[in-house]
Amino acid sequence: MVPKSIFTTTAMTPLPLNRLSTAVLAAALFTTSAFAQLPAAAPDNSKIDLQDKDALEKGAVKIDPVAVPAVIPGAGRPAAIEPPVADTNIPGLEKLTPAQKQTVGKGIAEISGYMRGVRLQESLEKLNELEEITGDFHLIFNMRGAVFTKMRDFKAARAQFEKAVALTKNRPNDNFHPRFNIAEINFVEKNWAQARKEFNELIAFTDPVLEKLPGLRKEIDAIALQIEEFGGRDPDPTKPVDPKLLALYKQQLEPIRQKLAAENELGTRRLMEYKVFITYLQEKKMDEAKKILDSFDQYDTNSPHFYFASAASCFAKDQKEDGEEWLASASKVYPKEITDVFQDSLVEAGWLQTLQ
Repeated sequence: MVPKSIFTTTAMTPLPLNRLSTAVLAAALFTTSAFAQLPAAAPDNSKIDLQDKDALEKGAVKIDPVAVPAVIPGAGRPAAIEPPVADTNIPGLEKLTPAQKQTVGKGIAEISGYMRGVRLQESLEKLNELEEITGDFHLIFNMRGAVFTKMRDFKAARAQFEKAVALTKNRPNDNFHPRFNIAEINFVEKNWAQARKEFNELIAFTDPVLEKLPGLRKEIDAIALQIEEFGGRDPDPTKPVDPKLLALYKQQLEPIRQKLAAENELGTRRLMEYKVFITYLQEKKMDEAKKILDSFDQYDTNSPHFYFASAASCFAKDQKEDGEEWLASASKVYPKEITDVFQDSLVEAGWLQTLQ
């Protein structure tokens, strides 16, 4: 199965390549996983809020028999990323003219559109055209690997991802994406130990995210308090903006940008931890699996990893009905474009036939 991504956060409007930073380009066009497509249509607003006590009392949402916290945020959506910043020095494209960068940018957007459907051969042909312009460019190899993955030609996909890894070996952020895709191929091919090793290495790479987030949140809150004191939350439209207030808003932009990017990366981490959990279940290493499940947060409103890990645990014990209850509960809380990504791992593990 090929999951839809929970990490694509920008619309696929063709953009000049020189307006995209490398990291945002990778995240916006093909996401952390080459198995990704563009987001599905936005779901309706009928999701159950974990704070809805009536729904909880009616059993509409399956939860562990523990007290529900007094305040739980409503079911959230993946964090949006602000518009890409200008970057005319994308590694691998430094020698291209502005016109060539424009052509490559439009071409990549076209291919992303092709990959949303079944136009895979057209994707390969377009990638070949772009490669004549770019030469060895890691994003071309990563996208070609994504196409081969959708064709389930994993041998060809792996070769493309390995080329992307080699081209980005000195750029950890760019290197992350093809490495994730290689780990995912091992997962799909049921090389559980190798997939776990590679996902754990990538999880360690995201450790600084956990360290960074609390400080960013405090910084944003502190500036927000100053803005509030200036009356910035409800400004008088008839009066000019106080320069000090404007400066505070500008000061807040960078930590907000970093926080959104960190939370987006944290979502990837949760997905990888969930996949590691499944590898332990597949190898009947139940003690290790339990440690991971115990570390998951049932009330995480941005990631359904607890729900799906609980379902996987049930499926591994042949408790199919209980597993399906967990899946049904997750579908009531989280958007479909998120749950599809997590369900896909259950399909690849052999516990589900198709996405539900």
